[in-house]
Amino acid sequence: MTGKRSVVNDLTQGSVSKQLLRFSYPYALANLMLTGYGTLDMIIVGRFAGSGGIAAMSIGGDLTFFITCICMGFAMAGQIMISQCVGAKNMKMVSKIIGNMYSLLLLCAAAVTVISLSLTENLLMWMNTPDEAWNDTYAFCTLCFSGIVFSFGFNAVSATLRGMGDSKHPMMFTAVSAVINVLLCFLFVAGFRWGGFGAGLAVVTGQGAAFIISIVYLFKHKESFHFDFGLNSFRPDRTILLPLLKMGMPLTLRSGVQIMSNLIINSQVNSFGVTYAAVGGVGQKIGGLQSTFTNTLSESATAMDGQNLGAGKPDRVRRVTLISTGWSAVCILIISAALLLFPARIFGIFTSDPGTLELSHTYVIVLSAMFFGFVTGVGPVAVITAAGDAGMSFAISGFEAVIGRAGLGLLLGRAFGLDALGYWIAMAFSPYMSAIVGWVYYLRGRWETRKLVIDN
Repeated sequence: MTGKRSVVNDLTQGSVSKQLLRFSYPYALANLMLTGYGTLDMIIVGRFAGSGGIAAMSIGGDLTFFITCICMGFAMAGQIMISQCVGAKNMKMVSKIIGNMYSLLLLCAAAVTVISLSLTENLLMWMNTPDEAWNDTYAFCTLCFSGIVFSFGFNAVSATLRGMGDSKHPMMFTAVSAVINVLLCFLFVAGFRWGGFGAGLAVVTGQGAAFIISIVYLFKHKESFHFDFGLNSFRPDRTILLPLLKMGMPLTLRSGVQIMSNLIINSQVNSFGVTYAAVGGVGQKIGGLQSTFTNTLSESATAMDGQNLGAGKPDRVRRVTLISTGWSAVCILIISAALLLFPARIFGIFTSDPGTLELSHTYVIVLSAMFFGFVTGVGPVAVITAAGDAGMSFAISGFEAVIGRAGLGLLLGRAFGLDALGYWIAMAFSPYMSAIVGWVYYLRGRWETRKLVIDN
């Protein structure tokens, strides 16, 4: 049973701190690699394609991430269901969840690919893509949209493994993707001077390699979770598919609303010119470093909380909440200090454009304030998600995105005439709104009395 021991990891026993550390550090490394190769891609494109290239990757990245959120919602729902069943020691149910999740995501990938490719030009116009960045952005988006099936597939496999307590192998597969991506980006963009087309081709090739390797690994260890990869294993089961849809839809909408609000903010900021678009693009890459820690700890806490709720151990959930929040605060304190002390030097890694470097002094203050807002919501958001209360999770995120980010941004940016600064202030303030609601929910203890997503 060696395969079983290598895949399934019990997160309901032992020291909470040690378990959280063991689970989160591979997760953090995987996110660092994602951020790292995205950052290196941005540096390569910025050096060899200029501010227009940076704007293209920023806008194209926003759109592809928005589309990927469809996968992320259902993959997260599947991960929660798997983690609860692992905690309840019901591996037969885990097998059924995997088959239904994969079938659903395959259908989603096919539909989303067709729709996104047919609407590429409309999406770029809606994003106020600058003329000098149009061709690169169009090429980048077309390639990334064509490779959506790889992104969806890899997220599904990663959700499966993390739900079973294995965060190491998704990290290894991400490493393969990162190395391929960076090497090909340098070859295509710096060597062949293919611009946005080259960057997009490098991204899709890396994602495809990661998906193929991850599915092969899962196939070799199928005995540990009783999944044979036969056609019957992918047959829809109403008792699994309905809960998956019921939880996955709000989580998808949650991600969609969050990303849509970011797109609205970025679209408005882009209208002020390529320099503002470039500042936002570099800021997003720096924000990726922040999310490496806060998202890692939140999602690691979600996996641990899911197993412990399935095992009926709410006291461990409380400890996970406090520890994950504390660790996030320490990480963000270090990152924010570096940003505030050396803004121009950090932004100078990506570009030498004087206008972008001048704006960086203002933008790092916005970023630092926003980062600490994310920290305050790490613990309670993880509990709400792990408990399967997708409706509450969506409501909190919608409140932050619609009222805090988009609504306040339009008010300050347009009505009060603060222009780009107004939108940036809204970005910094909005995370605190959802964090406050999340802590109220957590302290009221509703998550302790909720039934599991699937009755084990």
